Amino acid sequence: MNKEAVVASLNQQLSLNKSSKVLIVGLGKTGFSVAKFLQQYGIQFAVIDSRNKPPMNDALIQAYPDTAIFTGGFDKSAFDVATHLVVSPGVSLQENSIQKAIQARTKIVSDIDLFACATDQPIIAVTGSNGKSTVTTMLESMGNRSAIRTVAGGNLGIPALDLLDESVELYVIELSSFQLERTSALNAKAATVLNISPDHLDRHHTLAGYIEAKQKVFSGNGRMILNEDDATVKDMVVANREFISFSLQTNTGFHLEERLGEIYLMDGTSPLMKQKELPLEGMHNVANALAALALGKAVGLDMQVMCRALRDFKGLEHRMQRVAKVKGVTWVNDSKATNIGACVAALQGCQEKIVLIAGG
Repeated sequence: MNKEAVVASLNQQLSLNKSSKVLIVGLGKTGFSVAKFLQQYGIQFAVIDSRNKPPMNDALIQAYPDTAIFTGGFDKSAFDVATHLVVSPGVSLQENSIQKAIQARTKIVSDIDLFACATDQPIIAVTGSNGKSTVTTMLESMGNRSAIRTVAGGNLGIPALDLLDESVELYVIELSSFQLERTSALNAKAATVLNISPDHLDRHHTLAGYIEAKQKVFSGNGRMILNEDDATVKDMVVANREFISFSLQTNTGFHLEERLGEIYLMDGTSPLMKQKELPLEGMHNVANALAALALGKAVGLDMQVMCRALRDFKGLEHRMQRVAKVKGVTWVNDSKATNIGACVAALQGCQEKIVLIAGG
């Protein structure tokens, strides 16, 4: 999108323009990416962080020395003059200063909103309690193997706004519940909630609140990719919206099927590749592969190329990563399984005898 189109989109969707006064809440990587974006489009902003020395404080001062920065607490005067708050994912919307701003009708905006207004290229949005990073990385590989310039980020690695580039043809964005709860402008071409298990209830307070945040990934009119095996996700289907299913337990959509003694990944009645060709540990990673294939199909990626990318996919560090095999024992590092749902999924996906070494 050219600059004029982005300016028009920001104004139309977020009422954000050169007369706005934006307060960026949180000065980590995401907050700094927002500052760079707003500076590019000539929109006034200040920054606030409850920490005395936030991570990107020095970088912001060096890049934009005239910017007002409030640290060591949430100064009421900074919130009082703001027309918009861009609240970083690490900051709870339940903070007293933010709640007062909401009551005063200050508009809450996320970095994902800004990102969505700044591109007309297709977006794949990936969320879920577990498997997000694996599926996001699979799709980045699938897109680039299809000769489509594809970049991935968001909750995974690079902030979404730092991905923006005119050469990019496909964005794959991993989204957390914290990002989604404050996002209103996203309209992904394809989106999924991979699965739901209780997580981050210290922030969302109830499972229903967590589910409501996750479900926002389906805002807009893009294709929904639904996990047929997860009752909560399955119930998110919206009338008159196109959707594609994936399942380990049924023969719906992208699924598994035995043919001539071999288990195949299937798209409907079409065999795609043998399950044993996936170089990943665990049945949950088979489900991740099925989800990635469904998302890729939804944006028009070539099926054979996607399968080749899966055959070469080595997984991510610390996620069911095969470390070594010693005296017949395979050692697997799954230290990124930081919630019970992720650990259980990994254990259920292993068909050999397991000894679990757990700590934290």
